[in-house]
Amino acid sequence: MQSNPLLLVSNFKIVVVFFFLFGLKGFSQTDKVYFIPDSLKGKSYKYLYEKNNFYSRKGDSIKELFYAKMYLHKGKNEKDTIRVANGYSQILAKSSPNVAISYSDSILALTKSMNHYLYPSYAYMTKGIYNYSLGYYEKSLKNYLLARDYAVKNNNKQHLFYVNKGIANIKRIFGNYEESIEVSKLNLEESKKHFQSHIVMLYGISYCYLQLKEIDSFLLYNKKGKQESLKRKDEYWYYSFIKQKGYYAYQRDDLKEALDSINKGAVYDKIPADYLNTYYYKGMIFNKLNKKGKAFSYFKKADSVYNKNPKDILPDVRNVQEYFVKYYGENQDFDNQLKYINRLLLVDSILDSYRKNLNETIKKEYDRPRLLAEKQTIIDSLEKDNKQSNYAIWGLIGLSILILTLTIRFYYLQRQYRTRFNTLIQDTTKENTLEKVERKIEIKEELEGISAHIITSVLNQLKTFEDETQFLDKTITLANLSKRFNTNSSYLSKIVNHYNDKNFNSYLTELRINHCIEQLQTNKGLRNYTIKAIAEDIGFKNSESFSKAFFKTTGIYPSYFIKQIEKQEKVA
Repeated sequence: MQSNPLLLVSNFKIVVVFFFLFGLKGFSQTDKVYFIPDSLKGKSYKYLYEKNNFYSRKGDSIKELFYAKMYLHKGKNEKDTIRVANGYSQILAKSSPNVAISYSDSILALTKSMNHYLYPSYAYMTKGIYNYSLGYYEKSLKNYLLARDYAVKNNNKQHLFYVNKGIANIKRIFGNYEESIEVSKLNLEESKKHFQSHIVMLYGISYCYLQLKEIDSFLLYNKKGKQESLKRKDEYWYYSFIKQKGYYAYQRDDLKEALDSINKGAVYDKIPADYLNTYYYKGMIFNKLNKKGKAFSYFKKADSVYNKNPKDILPDVRNVQEYFVKYYGENQDFDNQLKYINRLLLVDSILDSYRKNLNETIKKEYDRPRLLAEKQTIIDSLEKDNKQSNYAIWGLIGLSILILTLTIRFYYLQRQYRTRFNTLIQDTTKENTLEKVERKIEIKEELEGISAHIITSVLNQLKTFEDETQFLDKTITLANLSKRFNTNSSYLSKIVNHYNDKNFNSYLTELRINHCIEQLQTNKGLRNYTIKAIAEDIGFKNSESFSKAFFKTTGIYPSYFIKQIEKQEKVA
Protein backbone atom coordinates (compact mmCIF):
# COMPACT_ATOMS: atom_id res chain seq x y z
CA MET A 1 0.00 0.00 0.00
CA GLN A 2 1.49 3.34 -1.05
CA SER A 3 1.95 5.92 1.73
CA ASN A 4 0.08 9.19 1.52
CA PRO A 5 2.47 12.19 1.62
CA LEU A 6 -0.31 14.34 3.13
CA LEU A 7 -0.17 12.12 6.22
CA LEU A 8 3.22 13.68 7.00
CA VAL A 9 1.65 17.15 7.18
CA SER A 10 -1.53 16.16 9.01
CA ASN A 11 0.43 14.42 11.77
CA PHE A 12 2.81 17.37 12.03
CA LYS A 13 3.82 17.16 15.69
CA ILE A 14 5.07 13.58 15.36
CA VAL A 15 7.15 14.61 12.33
CA VAL A 16 8.57 17.65 14.12
CA VAL A 17 9.59 15.64 17.17
CA PHE A 18 11.16 12.96 14.95
CA PHE A 19 13.29 15.42 12.97
CA PHE A 20 14.20 17.43 16.08
CA LEU A 21 15.33 14.39 18.10
CA PHE A 22 16.94 12.33 15.35
CA GLY A 23 17.29 14.14 12.05
CA LEU A 24 18.61 17.59 12.88
CA LYS A 25 21.56 16.45 14.98
CA GLY A 26 23.09 14.90 11.89
CA PHE A 27 23.01 18.08 9.81
CA SER A 28 26.56 19.37 10.16
CA GLN A 29 27.96 22.31 8.24
CA THR A 30 30.08 19.93 6.18
CA ASP A 31 27.03 18.17 4.66
CA LYS A 32 26.43 19.09 1.04
CA VAL A 33 22.64 18.89 1.27
CA TYR A 34 20.58 19.68 4.34
CA PHE A 35 17.26 17.92 4.79
CA ILE A 36 14.01 19.84 4.21
CA PRO A 37 10.71 17.92 3.97
CA ASP A 38 8.94 17.98 0.59
CA SER A 39 6.07 20.00 2.06
CA LEU A 40 8.45 22.91 2.82
CA LYS A 41 10.90 22.78 -0.08
CA GLY A 42 9.08 25.42 -2.10
CA LYS A 43 8.45 27.74 0.83
CA SER A 44 10.06 31.17 1.02
CA TYR A 45 12.33 32.50 3.75
CA LYS A 46 9.55 34.85 4.76
CA TYR A 47 7.15 31.95 5.23
CA LEU A 48 9.61 29.98 7.38
CA TYR A 49 10.49 33.09 9.38
CA GLU A 50 6.86 33.89 10.16
CA LYS A 51 6.12 30.27 11.05
CA ASN A 52 8.91 30.07 13.61
CA ASN A 53 7.66 33.20 15.42
CA PHE A 54 11.10 34.72 15.83
CA TYR A 55 11.56 35.97 19.45
CA SER A 56 8.12 34.59 20.42
CA ARG A 57 7.61 33.59 24.05
CA LYS A 58 4.35 31.76 23.33
CA GLY A 59 3.22 28.87 21.19
CA ASP A 60 4.69 25.45 20.38
CA SER A 61 8.44 25.80 20.97
CA ILE A 62 9.29 22.48 19.25
CA LYS A 63 7.37 23.50 16.12
CA GLU A 64 8.93 26.98 16.15
CA LEU A 65 12.44 25.56 16.51
CA PHE A 66 11.75 23.14 13.65
CA TYR A 67 10.86 26.01 11.28
CA ALA A 68 13.90 27.98 12.42
CA LYS A 69 16.09 24.96 11.59
CA MET A 70 14.42 24.67 8.17
CA TYR A 71 15.19 28.36 7.52
CA LEU A 72 18.83 27.62 8.41
CA HIS A 73 18.97 24.54 6.16
CA LYS A 74 17.48 26.42 3.24
CA GLY A 75 20.20 29.06 3.65
CA LYS A 76 22.93 26.40 3.81
CA ASN A 77 21.61 24.58 0.74
CA GLU A 78 21.56 27.84 -1.20
CA LYS A 79 25.00 28.85 0.21
CA ASP A 80 23.54 32.19 1.31
CA THR A 81 25.77 33.37 4.19
CA ILE A 82 23.41 36.08 5.42
CA ARG A 83 20.43 33.70 5.42
CA VAL A 84 22.50 31.15 7.36
CA ALA A 85 23.40 33.85 9.89
CA ASN A 86 19.71 34.79 10.09
CA GLY A 87 18.88 31.12 10.74
CA TYR A 88 21.35 30.92 13.61
CA SER A 89 19.90 34.19 14.97
CA GLN A 90 16.39 32.72 15.03
CA ILE A 91 17.56 29.52 16.73
CA LEU A 92 19.63 31.25 19.41
CA ALA A 93 16.61 33.39 20.35
CA LYS A 94 14.90 30.17 21.48
CA SER A 95 17.95 28.70 23.26
CA SER A 96 19.47 28.72 26.73
CA PRO A 97 22.22 31.34 27.35
CA ASN A 98 25.17 28.97 26.89
CA VAL A 99 23.72 27.48 23.70
CA ALA A 100 22.85 30.96 22.42
CA ILE A 101 26.48 32.07 22.93
CA SER A 102 27.61 29.03 20.93
CA TYR A 103 25.30 29.98 18.05
CA SER A 104 26.59 33.56 18.24
CA ASP A 105 30.09 32.18 17.75
CA SER A 106 28.83 30.33 14.66
CA ILE A 107 27.53 33.64 13.29
CA LEU A 108 30.88 35.28 13.99
CA ALA A 109 32.73 32.52 12.16
CA LEU A 110 30.60 33.29 9.08
CA THR A 111 30.42 37.08 9.21
CA LYS A 112 33.43 38.42 11.13
CA SER A 113 35.07 39.82 8.00
CA MET A 114 31.81 41.26 6.61
CA ASN A 115 30.64 44.85 6.56
CA HIS A 116 26.92 44.16 6.81
CA TYR A 117 24.20 46.26 8.47
CA LEU A 118 23.39 43.41 10.90
CA TYR A 119 26.58 41.38 11.08
CA PRO A 120 28.83 40.79 12.91
CA SER A 121 27.46 43.40 15.36
CA TYR A 122 24.39 41.22 16.07
CA ALA A 123 26.59 38.30 17.15
CA TYR A 124 28.68 40.46 19.49
CA MET A 125 25.54 42.09 20.85
CA THR A 126 23.85 38.75 21.66
CA LYS A 127 27.05 37.50 23.31
CA GLY A 128 26.98 40.64 25.43
CA ILE A 129 23.34 40.04 26.40
CA TYR A 130 23.74 36.36 27.26
CA ASN A 131 27.07 36.76 29.08
CA TYR A 132 25.40 39.45 31.17
CA SER A 133 22.54 37.08 32.03
CA LEU A 134 25.13 34.51 33.20
CA GLY A 135 26.94 37.05 35.38
CA TYR A 136 30.04 37.29 33.17
CA TYR A 137 30.08 41.07 33.24
CA GLU A 138 33.58 41.64 31.87
CA LYS A 139 32.90 39.33 28.90
CA SER A 140 29.55 41.03 28.42
CA LEU A 141 31.12 44.49 28.37
CA LYS A 142 33.84 43.39 25.94
CA ASN A 143 31.26 42.06 23.48
CA TYR A 144 29.00 45.10 23.86
CA LEU A 145 31.90 47.36 22.93
CA LEU A 146 32.79 45.26 19.88
CA ALA A 147 29.12 45.34 18.83
CA ARG A 148 29.13 49.10 19.29
CA ASP A 149 32.10 49.57 16.95
CA TYR A 150 30.32 47.74 14.11
CA ALA A 151 26.93 49.33 14.86
CA VAL A 152 28.46 52.83 14.69
CA LYS A 153 30.28 51.93 11.49
CA ASN A 154 27.04 50.71 9.88
CA ASN A 155 24.75 53.28 11.54
CA ASN A 156 22.62 50.54 13.12
CA LYS A 157 20.63 52.50 15.72
CA GLN A 158 18.77 49.44 17.00
CA HIS A 159 22.01 47.68 17.93
CA LEU A 160 23.33 50.89 19.50
CA PHE A 161 20.19 50.97 21.61
CA TYR A 162 20.84 47.47 22.97
CA VAL A 163 24.50 48.27 23.63
CA ASN A 164 23.59 51.40 25.58
CA LYS A 165 20.97 49.41 27.49
CA GLY A 166 23.58 46.81 28.42
CA ILE A 167 26.08 49.46 29.54
CA ALA A 168 23.37 51.09 31.69
CA ASN A 169 22.70 47.72 33.36
CA ILE A 170 26.39 47.18 34.14
CA LYS A 171 26.73 50.72 35.52
CA ARG A 172 23.69 50.05 37.72
CA ILE A 173 24.97 46.76 39.12
CA PHE A 174 28.20 48.32 40.29
CA GLY A 175 26.67 51.39 41.89
CA ASN A 176 26.99 54.08 39.21
CA TYR A 177 23.31 54.87 39.63
CA GLU A 178 23.25 58.44 38.33
CA GLU A 179 25.19 57.48 35.18
CA SER A 180 22.94 54.46 34.65
CA ILE A 181 19.84 56.67 34.84
CA GLU A 182 21.39 59.14 32.39
CA VAL A 183 22.12 56.46 29.77
CA SER A 184 18.75 54.74 30.32
CA LYS A 185 16.74 57.93 29.91
CA LEU A 186 18.47 58.66 26.60
CA ASN A 187 17.10 55.33 25.35
CA LEU A 188 13.74 55.36 27.12
CA GLU A 189 11.64 56.59 24.19
CA GLU A 190 13.43 54.25 21.76
CA SER A 191 12.86 51.33 24.16
CA LYS A 192 9.12 51.44 23.45
CA LYS A 193 9.85 49.93 20.02
CA HIS A 194 11.64 46.86 21.38
CA PHE A 195 10.39 43.64 22.93
CA GLN A 196 10.11 44.03 26.74
CA SER A 197 12.99 46.53 26.80
CA HIS A 198 10.76 49.38 27.91
CA ILE A 199 9.66 47.49 31.03
CA VAL A 200 13.23 46.43 31.82
CA MET A 201 14.52 49.99 31.50
CA LEU A 202 11.74 51.34 33.72
CA TYR A 203 12.72 48.74 36.32
CA GLY A 204 16.39 49.74 36.12
CA ILE A 205 15.63 53.46 36.45
CA SER A 206 13.26 52.98 39.41
CA TYR A 207 15.83 50.71 41.11
CA CYS A 208 18.55 53.38 40.73
CA TYR A 209 16.28 56.09 42.15
CA LEU A 210 15.50 53.79 45.11
CA GLN A 211 19.22 53.33 45.82
CA LEU A 212 19.75 57.11 45.55
CA LYS A 213 16.79 57.59 47.96
CA GLU A 214 15.09 59.91 45.47
CA ILE A 215 11.71 58.55 46.49
CA ASP A 216 9.42 60.74 44.37
CA SER A 217 11.22 59.63 41.21
CA PHE A 218 11.33 56.01 42.39
CA LEU A 219 7.58 55.90 42.96
CA LEU A 220 6.92 57.53 39.59
CA TYR A 221 8.95 55.01 37.58
CA ASN A 222 7.83 52.04 39.69
CA LYS A 223 4.21 52.99 38.92
CA LYS A 224 4.99 53.38 35.20
CA GLY A 225 6.60 49.93 35.24
CA LYS A 226 3.56 48.29 36.81
CA GLN A 227 1.25 49.99 34.33
CA GLU A 228 3.39 48.88 31.36
CA SER A 229 3.57 45.30 32.74
CA LEU A 230 -0.21 45.12 33.09
CA LYS A 231 -0.64 46.56 29.62
CA ARG A 232 1.57 43.80 28.20
CA LYS A 233 0.11 41.17 30.56
CA ASP A 234 3.62 40.34 31.79
CA GLU A 235 3.21 38.80 35.24
CA TYR A 236 6.93 38.30 35.84
CA TRP A 237 7.76 42.00 35.49
CA TYR A 238 4.59 43.18 37.21
CA TYR A 239 5.50 41.22 40.32
CA SER A 240 9.12 42.30 40.00
CA PHE A 241 7.87 45.87 40.47
CA ILE A 242 5.69 44.70 43.39
CA LYS A 243 8.76 43.14 44.97
CA GLN A 244 10.74 46.33 44.33
CA LYS A 245 8.03 48.24 46.23
CA GLY A 246 8.74 45.81 49.07
CA TYR A 247 12.39 46.91 49.12
CA TYR A 248 11.16 50.48 49.50
CA ALA A 249 8.86 49.45 52.37
CA TYR A 250 11.86 47.81 54.05
CA GLN A 251 13.82 51.07 53.73
CA ARG A 252 11.12 52.96 55.59
CA ASP A 253 10.78 50.18 58.25
CA ASP A 254 7.28 49.10 57.19
CA LEU A 255 8.31 45.46 57.62
CA LYS A 256 4.81 43.96 57.30
CA GLU A 257 4.23 45.58 53.89
CA ALA A 258 7.80 44.74 52.84
CA LEU A 259 7.34 41.04 53.62
CA ASP A 260 3.91 40.93 51.97
CA SER A 261 5.16 42.56 48.73
CA ILE A 262 8.30 40.41 48.55
CA ASN A 263 6.29 37.21 49.13
CA LYS A 264 3.89 38.17 46.31
CA GLY A 265 6.75 38.79 43.91
CA ALA A 266 8.77 35.74 44.98
CA VAL A 267 6.20 33.41 43.39
CA TYR A 268 7.51 34.57 39.99
CA ASP A 269 11.26 34.34 40.74
CA LYS A 270 13.04 32.54 37.91
CA ILE A 271 16.71 33.58 37.77
CA PRO A 272 19.43 33.36 40.49
CA ALA A 273 19.43 37.14 41.08
CA ASP A 274 15.67 36.99 41.80
CA TYR A 275 16.09 34.30 44.44
CA LEU A 276 19.15 35.98 45.92
CA ASN A 277 17.29 39.28 46.38
CA THR A 278 14.22 37.56 47.85
CA TYR A 279 16.20 35.55 50.41
CA TYR A 280 18.48 38.47 51.25
CA TYR A 281 15.64 40.93 51.97
CA LYS A 282 13.62 38.35 53.90
CA GLY A 283 16.70 37.68 56.00
CA MET A 284 17.09 41.42 56.65
CA ILE A 285 13.39 41.77 57.54
CA PHE A 286 13.41 38.90 60.06
CA ASN A 287 16.69 40.17 61.47
CA LYS A 288 15.01 43.53 62.17
CA LEU A 289 12.05 41.69 63.71
CA ASN A 290 14.58 39.94 66.00
CA LYS A 291 13.54 36.54 64.64
CA LYS A 292 17.12 35.31 64.46
CA GLY A 293 16.33 31.73 63.46
CA LYS A 294 14.31 32.74 60.40
CA ALA A 295 16.84 35.42 59.48
CA PHE A 296 19.65 32.86 59.59
CA SER A 297 17.62 30.44 57.45
CA TYR A 298 17.03 33.00 54.69
CA PHE A 299 20.62 34.24 54.69
CA LYS A 300 21.70 30.61 54.32
CA LYS A 301 19.42 30.27 51.30
CA ALA A 302 20.84 33.46 49.80
CA ASP A 303 24.33 32.11 50.36
CA SER A 304 23.44 28.82 48.68
CA VAL A 305 22.24 30.72 45.58
CA TYR A 306 25.64 32.42 45.44
CA ASN A 307 27.45 29.07 45.93
CA LYS A 308 25.60 27.63 42.93
CA ASN A 309 26.35 30.71 40.83
CA PRO A 310 29.79 31.91 42.04
CA LYS A 311 30.38 33.95 38.89
CA ASP A 312 27.23 36.00 39.50
CA ILE A 313 28.61 38.29 42.21
CA LEU A 314 26.18 41.10 42.98
CA PRO A 315 26.74 43.72 45.70
CA ASP A 316 24.14 41.98 47.93
CA VAL A 317 26.39 38.89 48.00
CA ARG A 318 28.85 40.92 50.06
CA ASN A 319 26.18 41.83 52.62
CA VAL A 320 25.30 38.15 53.05
CA GLN A 321 28.95 37.23 53.78
CA GLU A 322 29.18 40.16 56.21
CA TYR A 323 26.09 38.89 58.06
CA PHE A 324 27.69 35.46 58.63
CA VAL A 325 30.98 36.99 59.83
CA LYS A 326 29.04 38.90 62.50
CA TYR A 327 26.68 36.00 63.29
CA TYR A 328 29.39 33.40 63.85
CA GLY A 329 31.47 35.93 65.77
CA GLU A 330 28.60 36.60 68.19
CA ASN A 331 28.16 32.82 68.62
CA GLN A 332 31.93 32.29 69.11
CA ASP A 333 32.03 29.83 66.22
CA PHE A 334 35.47 30.97 65.12
CA ASP A 335 36.02 28.28 62.47
CA ASN A 336 32.94 29.41 60.52
CA GLN A 337 33.70 33.05 61.23
CA LEU A 338 37.16 32.63 59.68
CA LYS A 339 35.59 30.83 56.69
CA TYR A 340 33.25 33.75 56.03
CA ILE A 341 35.93 36.35 56.64
CA ASN A 342 37.93 34.69 53.85
CA ARG A 343 34.87 34.58 51.62
CA LEU A 344 34.11 38.23 52.37
CA LEU A 345 37.67 39.19 51.44
CA LEU A 346 37.36 37.16 48.21
CA VAL A 347 34.03 38.78 47.29
CA ASP A 348 35.46 42.23 48.08
CA SER A 349 38.49 41.61 45.88
CA ILE A 350 36.28 40.41 42.99
CA LEU A 351 33.87 43.33 43.35
CA ASP A 352 36.77 45.80 43.56
CA SER A 353 38.34 44.23 40.49
CA TYR A 354 35.03 44.37 38.61
CA ARG A 355 34.46 47.98 39.56
CA LYS A 356 37.98 49.01 38.62
CA ASN A 357 38.20 47.06 35.35
CA LEU A 358 34.64 47.71 34.21
CA ASN A 359 34.71 51.41 35.08
CA GLU A 360 38.06 51.92 33.37
CA THR A 361 36.86 50.03 30.29
CA ILE A 362 33.58 51.97 30.19
CA LYS A 363 35.40 55.29 30.46
CA LYS A 364 38.14 54.46 27.96
CA GLU A 365 36.21 52.35 25.46
CA TYR A 366 32.62 53.55 25.80
CA ASP A 367 32.30 57.05 27.30
CA ARG A 368 35.39 58.49 25.60
CA PRO A 369 34.67 56.96 22.14
CA ARG A 370 31.08 58.20 22.41
CA LEU A 371 32.31 61.75 23.02
CA LEU A 372 34.87 61.45 20.23
CA ALA A 373 32.16 60.12 17.90
CA GLU A 374 29.99 63.12 18.70
CA LYS A 375 32.95 65.38 18.06
CA GLN A 376 33.68 63.59 14.78
CA THR A 377 30.05 64.01 13.74
CA ILE A 378 30.45 67.77 14.17
CA ILE A 379 33.72 67.74 12.21
CA ASP A 380 32.25 65.66 9.37
CA SER A 381 29.23 67.92 9.17
CA LEU A 382 31.41 71.03 8.95
CA GLU A 383 33.63 69.48 6.29
CA LYS A 384 30.64 68.40 4.22
CA ASP A 385 29.11 71.87 4.22
CA ASN A 386 32.37 73.70 3.64
CA LYS A 387 34.52 71.49 1.42
CA GLN A 388 35.88 74.45 -0.56
CA SER A 389 36.78 76.65 2.41
CA ASN A 390 38.57 76.74 5.70
CA TYR A 391 35.37 77.14 7.70
CA ALA A 392 35.78 73.66 9.21
CA ILE A 393 39.19 74.56 10.62
CA TRP A 394 37.90 77.82 12.07
CA GLY A 395 34.89 75.98 13.43
CA LEU A 396 37.12 73.51 15.24
CA ILE A 397 39.29 76.32 16.58
CA GLY A 398 36.14 78.08 17.78
CA LEU A 399 34.87 74.87 19.32
CA SER A 400 38.20 74.35 21.12
CA ILE A 401 38.14 77.94 22.39
CA LEU A 402 34.56 77.46 23.52
CA ILE A 403 35.43 74.23 25.34
CA LEU A 404 38.46 75.90 26.93
CA THR A 405 36.36 78.91 27.93
CA LEU A 406 33.64 76.70 29.40
CA THR A 407 36.25 74.66 31.27
CA ILE A 408 37.88 77.78 32.73
CA ARG A 409 34.46 79.17 33.60
CA PHE A 410 33.52 75.88 35.28
CA TYR A 411 36.60 75.91 37.52
CA TYR A 412 36.15 79.62 38.20
CA LEU A 413 32.53 79.03 39.26
CA GLN A 414 33.56 76.08 41.42
CA ARG A 415 36.10 78.28 43.20
CA GLN A 416 33.48 81.00 43.60
CA TYR A 417 30.98 78.50 44.99
CA ARG A 418 33.54 77.21 47.51
CA THR A 419 34.31 80.78 48.61
CA ARG A 420 30.62 81.60 48.99
CA PHE A 421 30.03 78.38 50.92
CA ASN A 422 32.89 79.12 53.32
CA THR A 423 31.54 82.64 53.83
CA LEU A 424 28.11 81.25 54.70
CA ILE A 425 29.56 78.84 57.26
CA GLN A 426 32.16 81.16 58.82
CA ASP A 427 30.19 84.41 58.91
CA THR A 428 28.33 83.75 62.17
CA THR A 429 28.16 87.46 63.02
CA LYS A 430 26.20 88.49 59.94
CA GLU A 431 23.08 90.47 60.91
CA ASN A 432 19.76 88.75 60.20
CA THR A 433 16.42 90.35 59.53
CA LEU A 434 15.29 90.17 63.16
CA GLU A 435 18.38 92.09 64.35
CA LYS A 436 17.62 94.84 61.86
CA VAL A 437 14.08 95.09 63.21
CA GLU A 438 15.32 95.27 66.80
CA ARG A 439 17.79 98.09 65.99
CA LYS A 440 15.12 100.23 64.35
CA ILE A 441 12.17 99.42 66.57
CA GLU A 442 12.90 102.49 68.75
CA ILE A 443 12.05 104.86 65.92
CA LYS A 444 8.68 106.37 66.88
CA GLU A 445 8.10 109.12 64.35
CA GLU A 446 5.37 108.72 61.79
CA LEU A 447 6.27 107.01 58.50
CA GLU A 448 4.46 108.48 55.51
CA GLY A 449 1.27 108.94 57.49
CA ILE A 450 1.60 105.77 59.62
CA SER A 451 1.51 106.45 63.33
CA ALA A 452 4.31 105.37 65.69
CA HIS A 453 1.77 103.21 67.54
CA ILE A 454 0.91 101.20 64.40
CA ILE A 455 4.59 100.86 63.47
CA THR A 456 5.48 99.49 66.90
CA SER A 457 2.57 97.06 66.82
CA VAL A 458 3.50 95.73 63.35
CA LEU A 459 7.19 95.39 64.22
CA ASN A 460 6.38 93.44 67.38
CA GLN A 461 4.13 91.10 65.39
CA LEU A 462 6.84 90.67 62.75
CA LYS A 463 9.23 89.64 65.53
CA THR A 464 6.77 86.96 66.69
CA PHE A 465 6.24 85.98 63.03
CA GLU A 466 9.99 85.36 62.71
CA ASP A 467 10.63 83.80 66.15
CA GLU A 468 7.87 81.22 65.67
CA THR A 469 8.92 80.52 62.02
CA GLN A 470 5.40 81.33 60.82
CA PHE A 471 7.02 82.32 57.52
CA LEU A 472 7.29 78.59 56.62
CA ASP A 473 3.58 78.60 55.78
CA LYS A 474 3.50 78.56 51.96
CA THR A 475 0.08 80.27 51.90
CA ILE A 476 1.48 83.50 53.43
CA THR A 477 0.86 86.61 51.31
CA LEU A 478 1.10 90.34 51.99
CA ALA A 479 -2.70 90.56 52.01
CA ASN A 480 -3.48 87.75 54.45
CA LEU A 481 -0.59 88.66 56.79
CA SER A 482 -1.74 92.30 57.00
CA LYS A 483 -5.23 91.06 57.99
CA ARG A 484 -3.66 88.88 60.68
CA PHE A 485 -1.79 91.97 61.98
CA ASN A 486 -5.01 94.06 61.96
CA THR A 487 -3.53 96.53 59.50
CA ASN A 488 -3.63 97.03 55.75
CA SER A 489 -1.36 95.82 52.94
CA SER A 490 -0.04 99.30 52.17
CA TYR A 491 1.09 99.90 55.80
CA LEU A 492 2.69 96.49 56.16
CA SER A 493 4.51 96.86 52.84
CA LYS A 494 5.90 100.29 53.76
CA ILE A 495 7.05 99.15 57.23
CA VAL A 496 8.81 96.07 55.86
CA ASN A 497 10.45 98.16 53.11
CA HIS A 498 11.66 100.81 55.56
CA TYR A 499 12.92 98.59 58.38
CA ASN A 500 14.33 95.75 56.26
CA ASP A 501 15.50 97.61 53.14
CA LYS A 502 13.61 95.19 50.89
CA ASN A 503 10.11 94.50 49.62
CA PHE A 504 7.79 92.00 51.30
CA ASN A 505 8.51 89.09 48.91
CA SER A 506 12.28 89.49 49.28
CA TYR A 507 11.89 89.73 53.06
CA LEU A 508 9.84 86.50 53.16
CA THR A 509 12.27 84.69 50.85
CA GLU A 510 15.31 85.72 52.92
CA LEU A 511 13.69 84.48 56.14
CA ARG A 512 13.02 81.08 54.56
CA ILE A 513 16.48 80.71 53.01
CA ASN A 514 18.28 81.73 56.22
CA HIS A 515 16.16 79.23 58.17
CA CYS A 516 16.93 76.53 55.55
CA ILE A 517 20.71 77.18 55.82
CA GLU A 518 20.58 76.83 59.60
CA GLN A 519 18.52 73.62 59.43
CA LEU A 520 20.72 71.99 56.78
CA GLN A 521 23.77 72.56 59.00
CA THR A 522 22.20 70.99 62.09
CA ASN A 523 19.57 68.55 60.81
CA LYS A 524 21.09 65.53 59.04
CA GLY A 525 17.66 64.11 58.29
CA LEU A 526 16.70 67.14 56.20
CA ARG A 527 19.74 66.57 53.97
CA ASN A 528 18.30 63.21 52.91
CA TYR A 529 15.18 64.92 51.50
CA THR A 530 14.85 65.65 47.82
CA ILE A 531 15.21 69.30 46.79
CA LYS A 532 11.48 69.29 46.09
CA ALA A 533 10.70 68.06 49.61
CA ILE A 534 13.01 70.64 51.22
CA ALA A 535 11.38 73.39 49.15
CA GLU A 536 7.91 72.40 50.34
CA ASP A 537 9.13 72.06 53.94
CA ILE A 538 10.31 75.69 54.09
CA GLY A 539 7.36 77.26 52.32
CA PHE A 540 8.16 77.24 48.59
CA LYS A 541 5.66 75.95 46.05
CA ASN A 542 8.20 74.07 43.89
CA SER A 543 11.87 73.13 43.70
CA GLU A 544 12.64 75.54 40.83
CA SER A 545 11.58 78.67 42.75
CA PHE A 546 13.43 77.42 45.85
CA SER A 547 16.69 76.75 43.96
CA LYS A 548 16.55 80.18 42.28
CA ALA A 549 15.87 81.92 45.59
CA PHE A 550 18.66 80.03 47.35
CA PHE A 551 21.13 80.94 44.61
CA LYS A 552 20.03 84.59 44.58
CA THR A 553 20.48 84.83 48.36
CA THR A 554 23.71 82.81 48.77
CA GLY A 555 25.33 82.65 45.34
CA ILE A 556 25.27 78.81 45.36
CA TYR A 557 22.64 76.15 44.73
CA PRO A 558 21.11 74.09 47.58
CA SER A 559 22.38 70.78 46.16
CA TYR A 560 25.95 72.15 46.21
CA PHE A 561 25.52 73.45 49.77
CA ILE A 562 24.28 70.04 50.99
CA LYS A 563 27.18 68.18 49.33
CA GLN A 564 29.74 70.52 50.90
CA ILE A 565 28.16 70.14 54.37
CA GLU A 566 28.33 66.34 53.97
CA LYS A 567 31.98 66.55 52.89
CA GLN A 568 32.87 68.71 55.89
CA GLU A 569 31.29 66.22 58.29
CA LYS A 570 33.13 63.27 56.71
CA VAL A 571 36.47 65.09 57.04
CA ALA A 572 35.64 66.03 60.65
